Formats: sequence, structure tokens, C-alpha cells
Amino acid sequence: MQRLTLEHLNQMVGIEYILLHAQEPILFIIRKQQRQSPAQVIPLADYYIIAGVIYQAPDLGSVINSRVLTAVHGIQSAFDEAMSYCRYHPSKGYWWHFKDHEEQEKVKPKAKRKEEPSSIFQRQRVDALLID
Repeated sequence: MQRLTLEHLNQMVGIEYILLHAQEPILFIIRKQQRQSPAQVIPLADYYIIAGVIYQAPDLGSVINSRVLTAVHGIQSAFDEAMSYCRYHPSKGYWWHFKDHEEQEKVKPKAKRKEEPSSIFQRQRVDALLID
């Protein structure tokens, strides 16, 4: 197996790793793939190395699931807050009541801001990889 040319590597079958993209000092993208013939390969996973740390790239299903879950959570939070202002009385019917809630917000201390699950750089790189 040693001292063979690159043409011989394409003739072999099995799992192989290739360097898919390199941005020299900081970013490298490596693909794990199953080679079944010289012309047919099946991608198994992608890995990216940022500043010497290796991460496995999420698959498309995980990315879509995360984005949909984030959107649904925002909609659910807005709906829950809107429902907290809604009041009903049999003689009056439904109405919106905002005064009590505003006073409660003044008393409550502000919650600390949560750290985002990903950085802008990570989101842009995932989007760029999905486009490729």
C-alpha cells in the first residue's frame, strides 16, 4: 500500500477521509466517505477543524429541526404572553387587561440575557457549507 500513486487510491474501496476545504490557519473541512467504486462515493460525515479543535458538522435534518424548534418556541412564547392578557367574564365577555401585568414587570428584576447557542461565525459557516 505504501509508495502507490494517487490513482491507485481511487481504485480502492472502503472508508476514506478527504480534505474538502481549507482556509489555511484556522479552518479545515474534512469529509468521511465510503468509496464503493472509482466513480461512486457516499458521504458519511463532515468534520471541521477551527483553531485546532475538531467538531462534527450537523446533518441537514438536525439543522432544520433546530431552526424549526427555535421558531416554534418564539411563536409559543408570544402566544402564551398574549393569553396572559386575555380576560373573560360571563356578563362582559372577553377583553384585554394590561395594567396589572405592567405593574408586575416593574417589580420583577430583569433576568440575565442567555448566551446564544451558536455564534454568527458558526451560523454563516453552516449556511455556506449547506450551499456548497
